[in-house]
Formats: sequence, structure tokens, C-alpha cells
Amino acid sequence: MVSISELSRMEGILRRGGQTGGDSRLCREYLGKIRMWLAVGRVPADVRRRLEMLLSRFGNVRY
Repeated sequence: MVSISELSRMEGILRRGGQTGGDSRLCREYLGKIRMWLAVGRVPADVRRRLEMLLSRFGNVRY
């Protein structure tokens, strides 16, 4: 199960991923995890909203 604190950490890494020196492989991996967690659908409502927000914000970014 994913937690809000883990999502906050992932968001920070995704933000830095667009900047120089970011880890693009890790960003792609995190986006894959976010999509998987949304597809499974067994997450609490607050976590689901955060997942949807992260996907809408970073889902189209090329890493």
C-alpha cells in the first residue's frame, strides 16, 4: 500500500527530474508505479486523488 508521505517524496523527485541532473530512469519508473496503483484501484480516496494529481501533472513530461 502506498502512503501520502511516499507520494510526497516521489513528487519531489519527479519535479527535479525535469531539471538538469535529474534521474530520468527513476522518474519513468515512478510514473509506471503511479499508473499501476491507479489501475489496481484499491487505494483510499485521499491517496487516489493524490495519484491522479501527480499523473495529470507529470504524466506527459518526457524524461
